[in-house]
Amino acid sequence: CRAAILGFLAGLGGHGGNGGEGNAVEGELDMFIYLMVRGFVSRTDYNLVDSTRNGNGNGGAATTAAAPSIRSIIALSGESSADTLAGMAPQRQIGFLKLMCDVIKQLGFGVVQYIPVFMKLLLSLMEYSESKRIVFNRNDVADVDVDVDVDVAGDYEDGENDYGLDSDTEKPAHFIPTNHVKNVRTLSLRRFSDLFTQFGSSSSVDFTPYADRLWLALAMPLQTLPATVIAASKPPAVLRLLETLSCQSNLIPLLNTSGGNGDGGNDGDGGDGGAIVAVLKCIAPSSKAAVVELSLSV
Repeated sequence: CRAAILGFLAGLGGHGGNGGEGNAVEGELDMFIYLMVRGFVSRTDYNLVDSTRNGNGNGGAATTAAAPSIRSIIALSGESSADTLAGMAPQRQIGFLKLMCDVIKQLGFGVVQYIPVFMKLLLSLMEYSESKRIVFNRNDVADVDVDVDVDVAGDYEDGENDYGLDSDTEKPAHFIPTNHVKNVRTLSLRRFSDLFTQFGSSSSVDFTPYADRLWLALAMPLQTLPATVIAASKPPAVLRLLETLSCQSNLIPLLNTSGGNGDGGNDGDGGDGGAIVAVLKCIAPSSKAAVVELSLSV
């Protein structure tokens, strides 16, 4: 079902023209993204936008008001608060992150207009999962950011919940197992890498506005990175993310801001000199060959 929907959207081709066909394609894609992200909009905000849309209807005007309303909800999802995330079942967050992978790979530049929303949602999920990690007071460093296998069987087997669309049978918001927190963090890091890989070489996409928030969200993963790779059989997701940044010339300025020399003076790795220093510390006798090789490529 997931593949069929994405295949259909990809088959519609480019969009953005002035004709009716281009508008139809935009409408289909807007609706898909709306269904994908609407769970990140609080019920209060959702009802506010919905009531505004319904209040504009005079005859056929209600139909034309629907598209701006959907786009308003899409934009609002990027402002998702910690309270809103706390009200979501972790399975929905994981389902959204896994679906985003397919969307980026199959639709490519067809979703370039949604990059700001995707980036803000990823940052919110990283910040929220990090706050939960602190609450859990996890002292096992290897459990912080090791690139574990999060492709759990069954994530896409229960229909709409796999897409994060409807959630009548979700678990209570307070039920947040630590493995879900770890998986959300790892998947968020992977989706950052996917976005940077897909769009980092494009001069039309600027990721620098997200620099401060990105490095703040990555502060603890960077600080603990050298310890997480001790005896790790494969590189953790945060190291792969840094390697992705270093491979795109357009993203080097973003990588350079990790040292905290900009506004606010916050070091991207908790005060140890930035992402590059954290990577260099991964080159140690206790590191496996795969970790050392990837570190040297940054």
